Amino acid sequence: MRGLAILKATSKQYAPALFYVANGEVGEVEESMRSTVGSKFYHGVEGTIGVNFVAYEGNGANIPNSVKCYLGDAVSLCRGKKLGGGGKEKYAGFAKNMGTVSDTDPTDTGDDLDDEIPF
Repeated sequence: MRGLAILKATSKQYAPALFYVANGEVGEVEESMRSTVGSKFYHGVEGTIGVNFVAYEGNGANIPNSVKCYLGDAVSLCRGKKLGGGGKEKYAGFAKNMGTVSDTDPTDTGDDLDDEIPF
């Protein structure tokens, strides 16, 4: 991935504001819409994000000086090649290996066999 940088940012405590560009217009994703906009936000989508870098001084003992990156707004351009499964069913890749399901017991021959072995 020459010429590109990857920045992984997560936000467990504060969800970023989400926007998308469609037909040249910017739309805001309201909190109630977040679960319905998966077609606009996916692995591989092109977009822009806002980040905030904050420097912290360590305590001199076990916490070093550091920089934290906080995720701000995220804007989806609604284009880009989908990476990974793209939301396929979890086991869809194994479908070609699956057989059929039957209620027939393969060990039932219909004969009442005596399993006792004579000694």
